[in-house]
Parts: sequence; structure tokens; C-alpha cells
Amino acid sequence: MAGAGKHISPDWKDKDKTVIASVDDVIAFTRENTSLSIDMIPVPPYSYIELKTFLDTLEQKEGPECKNMFGQYTVPYLQKLSSLLTKWEENNVAIGNSCQSLIKMLYFKYPNNKRVVHLLEKDVADISRRLQEHERNLQMCSKMLSDTLSDFLLPRDLLDTDEYSNLDTARTRLVESLQNLGNRVPDMLRDVQNALQAGEVGAALEFYSSRASAPLRHLQGVLDSQGGSDSSEEWTCISASDMDGSEEQKMPSSRSSSNADVALTPIALSTPELREGVVLDLCELDAFLSTADSEDLAQSGPSKDELAGMRSAISLCKKLITCPQLRMLSALSSDATCYNRAADKIVSRLRRQAAVRKLREEGVQQQSMFEESLTKARGRLANSEQFVTTAKDAIQKLIHRNLGVKVDIVFEGLAGGPDSTL
Repeated sequence: MAGAGKHISPDWKDKDKTVIASVDDVIAFTRENTSLSIDMIPVPPYSYIELKTFLDTLEQKEGPECKNMFGQYTVPYLQKLSSLLTKWEENNVAIGNSCQSLIKMLYFKYPNNKRVVHLLEKDVADISRRLQEHERNLQMCSKMLSDTLSDFLLPRDLLDTDEYSNLDTARTRLVESLQNLGNRVPDMLRDVQNALQAGEVGAALEFYSSRASAPLRHLQGVLDSQGGSDSSEEWTCISASDMDGSEEQKMPSSRSSSNADVALTPIALSTPELREGVVLDLCELDAFLSTADSEDLAQSGPSKDELAGMRSAISLCKKLITCPQLRMLSALSSDATCYNRAADKIVSRLRRQAAVRKLREEGVQQQSMFEESLTKARGRLANSEQFVTTAKDAIQKLIHRNLGVKVDIVFEGLAGGPDSTL
């Protein structure tokens, strides 16, 4: 470049290195005499554009009083920076340094900063998707755990307290809670027995026996074992087919010997097989009452109000016997190891929930770290863009002032890619 008899010295790079070698001392002096944050102080490799921008920033910070009436700096570290820049501008070395810095920014730093931003944006998006997946898995695990607790008749929020944060402690307390629930089975069976002993049930069974040929073996056997039947049927002794032949059991003489497979010794309602048989008999009895001939009822059967009372009592019995709580607690209390197996199942759900929650927490930490890195990378990219604009204006001014040539720097394809040209 030439104009008005001026030019850039052919050995400008050697002179540029000489100036740069003295920058560290000026920066150190400036750092000692100011309270600037670290991110505001230039770092190697130094360039004329960065030092000029740094001087302008300090000048704005100090205010108008940093210069005298002749426009000269009165602050020592500003004087040193100004002298350094003046030395840089000798022999137009600053023009060569600025052009070189601008080219490096356009072809290396700026594209690299943009690529880093793109990669970090992709990482943040990937982590966000994984977090959404962890959140869905956590909700699913929480629902499975809640449903399992509900299946075992435990409160859904039982494990939300701090005492269940340790899995070993949680298992011990779960066994205790399940055992306490299992202790309710006798009271629940007592409620069933009391409902079956209601007079309406006995009356319905007596009415059924007088009209139907097939006996309701399980229901009649339970009532007989409880002393709840008022039937005046005669009893004979026959052998139970499913018991030892030497043992004899009482059965109504009107019943077929094919039905002698039910032993009418005192029967425990805690056996699921017997409860199922009683429910089937209650359903049969209810169906009989619902289809009884109205004319027949008017002649010798119960009244409509009595019939309604019988069906209501039967419905209550079915509800008590078939309730899920009784079925679940009876199964648990049938074997002491059932409590441990149930607790292990719940703890496995709790362990999986804890694992997914840990993954989510780690993902949140990673997301925060990557978002912080992305913010810094975007800041560097914005600084690169600002540097390009500042360097362009500074170079045009230096060339016009020192070489007497007015130039207009145009960038083609300045999108941060390697195809940008000066």
C-alpha cells in the first residue's frame, strides 16, 4: 500500500515483535494500578486492535479528567499504554499487525468460536432430551412404586418421609408395616362372620333349601360351623370323601352323598378356597331370590320387603368377602416369608426410582455446566464479531491517516465460515 510518499516498512514483522515484547510490562503496570477484573485485561497473543480497545475502555472508565487541556493523558498507566500504541504506529507497523489480526480472526478464531457454539448447542439439546426421558422414566417409576404400595394396602406417600431414604431401613419398616396390616385379618374375617350370621342370610338359605334341590354346601357349612343356622333339618353321619374313611361328619339327610366332600368341622374363613365357595353360593342364592316367582312368594314365600332385606344382607356379605384388602392381607399373613417378599418387591421399585432420580440429577448438573460453557462461548463469538467490526474501522482509519489512502474493506460471505474473504 502506498500513498503520499508513505509505505509499510518491509521489516514490519520484526518491529512488531519488538513492540509486542514490551506489552507485558505495560499490562503488568496497568494491573497493579487499577482494580480491573481479570476478564477485562488483554492476554497474549497481543494485537494493536486489542490494546487500542483496552485504552479506550480505560479512558471511558477514568472520565474526562484523565486528560489535560492539551489532550494528553495525566494518569500514568494511560500514558504508558498511549506511548506503546504510538510506538506501534511508527513505520505503519500497526497497520500490518491489525491486518494480520483481522485475517486470523476471519479464517481461524471466528469460525472456531462459531463451531464451538454449534457443538455446545447440540450438547445442550441432547441433554435436554435425555432429561425429558429421565423425567418420564421417573414418573413411570413413581407410578409403579405408588401402585405397588397401593396393591399392598400401604399409603402411596409412605416412602416420601426421610426415614425411608435408606433402603435397608426402608425394607425393615416396610416389613413392620405389612405385618401390622396382616394383623387386621382376624378382625376383617370377624366382620364377614358377623354379616353371614345375620338373620336375613339364614332365612334366605332356609327359603332356598325348601325350593331348590342342589344344596349350597359351602355357605351352609359355614353357618352350621358358626351355629348360625336355624334349620330344623335332621342330621345323619356320613363319611367325607376327601378325608380319612374312619372319620364321620354330620350332613343333612336330605343332601346327596355326592356332596359329602365338604367337611363341616369348624371352618376357618381365612382359606381362599372356602371364601370362593361361599361367594359362589351367595351368588347362587342371590340369583334364586331375584328370579323367585312372585305368585309363589305371595302364597308361601317371604314378602317383598323381606326379600329385599335378604338380598341386601347377601350383597353386604359378598362385598366383605371379595374386598381386595382381605384377599391381599390373607395372602400375606398365610406365610411369614410373604412379608419379606412383598417388602423386597417394594424396595426394588424404590431402588429403581432412586437410580433414575440420580440420573436425572446428574443430567441437571451436566445441563447447567454445558449451558454455562455455551454462554461463555457465545460471549467469545460476540467478541469476535465485535473485533471484526472494530478492526475494520481501525484499519481504514490508520491507512487513511498514515498512508493517505481512503479504502473500504468489504467482507464477502462473512458468516463465520472459512469462505469469508477480505
